[in-house]
Amino acid sequence: MSSELQQQIHQELRELAVGTAYAADANEPDPRYRGYGVRMPAMRALIKKLKPAFRKLDPDERLPLATALIDSGYGEQKTVALELLNSVDKYFTPDKLSELEAIFRKLWGWSKIDAYTGTLLSSILERYPAEVTDMSRKWSQDEDLWLRRASVVLYTR
Repeated sequence: MSSELQQQIHQELRELAVGTAYAADANEPDPRYRGYGVRMPAMRALIKKLKPAFRKLDPDERLPLATALIDSGYGEQKTVALELLNSVDKYFTPDKLSELEAIFRKLWGWSKIDAYTGTLLSSILERYPAEVTDMSRKWSQDEDLWLRRASVVLYTR
C-alpha cells in the first residue's frame, strides 16, 4: 500500500504543479534541490487530504514510505514525509539516531532543515537531551552545510 500511496503523492504533486509559474523554490540554493513548484497553501491542502490514508498505515509502514519520499529528492515529497515522520517520532531512540542522521543528510534547503529541525528533531531532543545534544555537537563540525544549520536551528527556534 505504501508504494501505491507514494505514487499517488507523486501524481498529485505533478497535477498541482501544472500551470504554475513557480517552477521551483527559488530560495533553495542547493543544486541538488528539486521541486515541482507547488506552493505551501496547496501543500497544506494535500497533506490534510492525505492524513486519513496515513492514519490507515501501520506504524511500521510509515518510516519506509517517508524514507522513499525523501529519497525522491523532491522538496514537496520531503514535506509530505515530515508529516509521516512526526507520527513515528518515538521510533528514534538513542540507538536509532544514526538512522535519523541518514535522513537529515538527504535534506537540502533552508525550508526542509528548518521544518524537520523545528518539529521532528525538537521532539526527539525533548526525550533524549544528552544524546541529541551530542549528535548536534558532532553535526556542528560536519562538512555538510545542512547538518551544521540543523545543529544551530535546533537551539534557536
